[in-house]
Amino acid sequence: MKVFISLLTVSFLLLQSCNSKPTMTPVEYNDTIIKEQAKIIELMFELVAKIETDLDGCEDVRLKTIIQCDSSILQVSKMEPYDGDASMKNTAIDLFNFYKKAYKKEYKEMIEILQLGENITQADMDRITFLNAELAEKETKLDSAFQGAQAAFAKKNNIIIEDNKLQKKIDGK
Repeated sequence: MKVFISLLTVSFLLLQSCNSKPTMTPVEYNDTIIKEQAKIIELMFELVAKIETDLDGCEDVRLKTIIQCDSSILQVSKMEPYDGDASMKNTAIDLFNFYKKAYKKEYKEMIEILQLGENITQADMDRITFLNAELAEKETKLDSAFQGAQAAFAKKNNIIIEDNKLQKKIDGK
């Protein structure tokens, strides 16, 4: 009889944990993901500043960005879907993985080309232009998917998404 009561108690506790409400509010959930994105974007702005002023310092910032992408991917991956909805989380992870890949490959190549200095050829400049366009196209799609998921999350959870200072900076406003 004691075993039956113990099993019944354990079963009850397991059922209760499966039906528990999210530990974060919708705003906290959204903000947690956005804060991770902001960490990556701040490093992107740092790299742009380095390209304009200190090409030798670019490699350190590029590597820091990759490390931050890994950290942000890990942090967001640990998050449970909010009330069964993982779309915002998953699209953020897709976007962060894109950033990581871009900083490992394309940005590395662009920095190496820029470091040629006076030896840069027109073909080199064309390659940078091509890489920039290719990255912009891919990022636009992923960012649009993320923003769509965020908007759907906000609507579903009755929260208002405020303008983000970084987004204004990205948009040049």
